[in-house]
Amino acid sequence: MEKLKNSIKIFNLNGSKIGNKNVTKRAKLEIKTKEHKENIQVLVLDITETNIFLDYNWLKQYNPKID
Repeated sequence: MEKLKNSIKIFNLNGSKIGNKNVTKRAKLEIKTKEHKENIQVLVLDITETNIFLDYNWLKQYNPKID
């Protein structure tokens, strides 16, 4: 993981803040599907309800089948 120079506030679509802290770190992540493999950088949030959020643009571009 790498510390960000400036922290980032993250919000839900309804304007409410996600988690109770700002994002202060990012990490490199390898995502693999049957047809695609990609290394991306992700923001690390201090939340417990969700394991991962995938960006809408990424989902739209690759359209993975998710169980």
